[in-house]
Formats: sequence, C-alpha cells, structure tokens
Amino acid sequence: MKYSKRLFLPLSLVLAVFPCFSSEGQLKCNIGPISKVIGGNPWSVYSCNDDASVVIFSKPESEAHPFYFYFAFSDGQYRLLGEGNGSKEATKTTYEQLETYTEKEISALLAETKQAKASEK
Repeated sequence: MKYSKRLFLPLSLVLAVFPCFSSEGQLKCNIGPISKVIGGNPWSVYSCNDDASVVIFSKPESEAHPFYFYFAFSDGQYRLLGEGNGSKEATKTTYEQLETYTEKEISALLAETKQAKASEK
C-alpha cells in the first residue's frame, strides 16, 4: 500500500474532502475521542464512519492549538492532511511523528476510538 503526505491545504479544499458537519450518507468523524500525546503535544483523536479515516485535533492547552491533522484513506492509500494556526514548531514535531505512522498504527488508532465510543454507552 502506498503512503503519501500532504500538509497545509486551503480550508475550503479540506472541508470538501472532510465534511465534519454532514448529512445522511456522508463522512462523519465523531467516533471517540481518545487522548494522545503526539510530538510532545496533547491531541484528541476521532475516527470516521468510513472505518478508515482519522482526525486528530489539538487540545486547547496544546501549543499546537488551533490545529488538526487528518489521515484520509482514498484509492488504497493514506494521505496526511493538516491545517491550523498553532505553533509551527509544535505542529512540525507532531507532523514528523504522524508521517511515520504505518497503516497498522493508524488501524490501532481506529480501534482505540471505537473502544472509547463503546465504553461511553
């Protein structure tokens, strides 16, 4: 499986790919959250109803806030997208860690978010 990286797309393009506020049949990324420290910064991690995509939001207390990363699965590969106005250094260290994630590690995040969602019921 190929793995490609992209960062800092215009917000309008990201929202076209990642509709957070969606109607029936569209991508919804509200499974979770779980808390993770990635790149030395605190993040909230959610997965999406496509059983593949993951969204990682900076927590308000993070130097990276406001910022989010998005692992988008399309055409058999993951793409790492990100956008926000947080500290460039904080987001850079997180990006550098996330870009090393394998499909297995992304799948583990998916499983953890589903477990968190199940435990809140």
